[in-house]
This record gives sequence, structure tokens and C-alpha cells, in this order.
Amino acid sequence: MRKHRIWIVGLLSVLMTFGILTIKTQALTFDELPQVQESDHWIISIKEATNDTRIEKPDPKKFDTYELDIQNKAGQLGSVIVRAYRDEAQTNVRYGLAVLDEQRSEELTKLDGKAVYSAMSVTEKAKKIEVDVLWTSGEEGDRPYKETFVFTH
Repeated sequence: MRKHRIWIVGLLSVLMTFGILTIKTQALTFDELPQVQESDHWIISIKEATNDTRIEKPDPKKFDTYELDIQNKAGQLGSVIVRAYRDEAQTNVRYGLAVLDEQRSEELTKLDGKAVYSAMSVTEKAKKIEVDVLWTSGEEGDRPYKETFVFTH
């Protein structure tokens, strides 16, 4: 009887170990693209990356590549900066994916102005993407504004 228990416990241990080792990890993927979020000031879209030869091809087991589109729907602004981050496993730290500084986002200061970041690679560990938009109205003494958009799968 004891031999049977040892054999059953051993078999269960092997099966559980095999089950744990075969759990698949996948990159942050969205069921549908584009993913769009809208506020009173901005329209933020995460889309499939374009077929640009400079962009590394996605590997679904390691990372996916997305395009980040931003559109101003609030009117004339002083300056705009856009930053995108992904979460880092088991920590509160965020890993930078994209930065559109004032020069690269100059079009966003105009009503209906758009900016695109075409190569945002997101690793398998990511569970969400955060996009921060910082802007000023352009008036003297104006304080900056910030809005955060969070995309999860």
C-alpha cells in the first residue's frame, strides 16, 4: 500500500511540475485593433505597426510592435509632450516605450493636429500601456496639464 502512495505522489508531482513549466507567456496583445481612448482634449489610438523596414518584426512569444497615434481635439496649445510606458513585472516601475518631445509633437499644438510614433515594442511581461500627455495652453504663467490613458488587454 505504501508503494502505491509513493508512486501516486510521485506521479502527481511530475504532472504538476510539467503543468507549471508549460504555462505559456504571451506578449501584451489586444483582441481588436485599433484600441482608442478619447477625452475632452485628446484622441489616443494604439494600432498595428506599419510595415516599415526599419521596424523589428514582432515575435508574439517575446514582444508585439504597435503604432501610437495622438490627435488634439481641444484647440490651440502652447506645447505638448507625449510619453508612453509599459508596466514592469512585480514592481511599480514603468518602462519607457515612446517619447514625443515638443519638437516631434509640434503638430499637436493645433486643433486636429496629429502625431505618430510608429515603433512601440511591448514585451511579453507587459500587462498595460500608459500614455501620458503633458501640455500648456501657451498663456504666460500657465501651468502644465497632464492626462493619462491606460490600455490593458
